[in-house]
Amino acid sequence: MAGLRDNRAVTLPSTSSSPMSTPSLDPTDSVTVNEPSGRRWWILAAAVTVQTTVSIIVQGYPAVVPFVKADLHLTLAEVGVFASIPGLGMAMGVLAAGWAVDHFGDRSVLLYGGLATGLVALAALLSPSYGILLFALVIVGVGAATPTPAGSTAVMLEFASHRRALVMSFRQTGVPAGGAIAALALPLIAIHQGWRAAIAVAAITAVVGALLCGVFYRIAGTRRDPPPVAEKDAPRFRSLFTRDLAFVGVSGIMLVMGQYCLVSYLVLFLNQTWGVPLVLASTFLAATQLAGAVGRPFWGWFSDMFVGGSRKLALVYVSAIGAAAIAAIAWLPPGSPFIFMLIAIVIAGGCVVGWNGVWITLLAESAPPGLRARSIATGLTINQPTILLGPWLFGLFVEATGSYRLGWTVLAALILSAAWLITRTGEPRYAALVPTAQAPA
Repeated sequence: MAGLRDNRAVTLPSTSSSPMSTPSLDPTDSVTVNEPSGRRWWILAAAVTVQTTVSIIVQGYPAVVPFVKADLHLTLAEVGVFASIPGLGMAMGVLAAGWAVDHFGDRSVLLYGGLATGLVALAALLSPSYGILLFALVIVGVGAATPTPAGSTAVMLEFASHRRALVMSFRQTGVPAGGAIAALALPLIAIHQGWRAAIAVAAITAVVGALLCGVFYRIAGTRRDPPPVAEKDAPRFRSLFTRDLAFVGVSGIMLVMGQYCLVSYLVLFLNQTWGVPLVLASTFLAATQLAGAVGRPFWGWFSDMFVGGSRKLALVYVSAIGAAAIAAIAWLPPGSPFIFMLIAIVIAGGCVVGWNGVWITLLAESAPPGLRARSIATGLTINQPTILLGPWLFGLFVEATGSYRLGWTVLAALILSAAWLITRTGEPRYAALVPTAQAPA
């Protein structure tokens, strides 16, 4: 596409295939480019590194919520806003990030987005009031919007369709992996040095991750520029606004609400309802995130290998199982053997946190070449406000009803509704049209 630095020539599949058929798993769908055989792995490493280190910041705010609540004397609803307000910035910035990737390439957006996120998170700690702090966290969210469209596009350009969901999902493990690191490390730092020191460590980690990204891209080498494409052949942005993409976007709203309500309130729920000490409860939050980090590549592998490359069926499975796990968390009575709660938490983490990679693959494969980053960004723009509103509404609901059980039950029903909505969509049309760099023979 015109203006795309990171695109490549594409070998189109036969036009006789149905546009709504299951994606082709033939690796010859991809073009062969004479590039270093290890290049794709360095690019994957760069994408995972930035996603992980930026996620330590974004997921770090929920991890230190008990300390912030005590320090700033916040209500449950205010806690939900603090923990998730970077999502507002992500909603504001993700579409611009997708446009930047499609026009300037994944490397620049990954590197400078990660660097900016870390530096702004450091500056936010100097905020003199709660209101100014929230405004600064919105700006942090704008930077945190960059790794998903940039990293997803980078990885799609490197790997063939028969392994794409697995690799895309592995890239997305950076989100729960960053959350697990935050849940394990930041509360311990907050206990001894305060929550601001904990977030400062997370911010510095993001700066280091961005610098490593630059090193990995330098080792990988540069892509050769694509041939120019006539403006009349370029896809139009309005081509993204289809019924299927709308359904995928709305299902993402439901799934992201489940994810962020779980990670925002699990620690408080275990502490207040089950009497689990805060540090131990943070360990269970880390277990949830680690389960999500394992679940993301698992569901990508499941999509590639067990359901014929169907992203749709994989999402139905992950949503239904996740809803059942959240329902189990809701209805296990306090005082039951805690091993049952731990099992439910781990399964919920593997599904409610593990859905994202397959969902992003579905978004990208549903878009024509030249609009993939913006397709991902558009889907994220639709569901990112839920990162802010979901935990806030959940907190209001729990406070109004006085019952976490009812809150988790409604959340389980919402996730199950996402599974139903996904069944109403078709399979992606453009899965076989993604260019891929192959190692030289």
